[in-house]
Amino acid sequence: QTANYRTQHPQFFQPNRILFLDTISQSTALGDEAYHETLVHPAMFSHVNPKRVAIIGGGEGATLREVLKHKTVDLCQMIEIDDQMISTSREWIPKLNDCSDFSTTANNCFDNERTSLLCQDAFGWFMDRFPTSEEKKKQVPQDIRADPFDLIIMDALDPEYIEADFATQLYNNMEFWSSLREALTDDGILVMQVGSAPLNSSPAEALGLHQSRHNLFTTIQEVGFEVMH
Repeated sequence: QTANYRTQHPQFFQPNRILFLDTISQSTALGDEAYHETLVHPAMFSHVNPKRVAIIGGGEGATLREVLKHKTVDLCQMIEIDDQMISTSREWIPKLNDCSDFSTTANNCFDNERTSLLCQDAFGWFMDRFPTSEEKKKQVPQDIRADPFDLIIMDALDPEYIEADFATQLYNNMEFWSSLREALTDDGILVMQVGSAPLNSSPAEALGLHQSRHNLFTTIQEVGFEVMH
């Protein structure tokens, strides 16, 4: 075979690999950098010194990988409810959770010494540890208390793609979003991916397919998030 660009750089011509969960596309090998770098790095660089980071979801490990590239990070607390997502990602899409190009302790990001990986419901985890009322704060058991985070990255499903019942729980749950506000330091940042931007010709989100996203923005303003970008 004669030498050409394709034979000299085969890494650029690999077939795409797509991860689906309940028929919904979660990640693609060819869309890895465009999504995960955009989700993580603007907020990481916006914070003066991000040491403690939490990830909600992100089971394929790529968001974790991008967080661990920052040397300021002492702890990345990843909370993913689906342990099968993690094991499947380890086996079938290892590129997304590969830290070998910058980690000296573990090739896989899930095994990095700065990673704390929990397979449980992030809703309950935050609400149990970061209640908003002073009375509930006093009732938090000493053995589960946690320090606040500089960044919380929510790498969950797009609002317009999830089922109605789950959308109601997630995007209208004042207690959960209040606990995220409580779980941040004074200069902390909450990062979310909320789907594709609407077109200028699209109807008002409160009236269209993106009603869940409209409800989300309303909720996070009501719980005290002051600036949104």
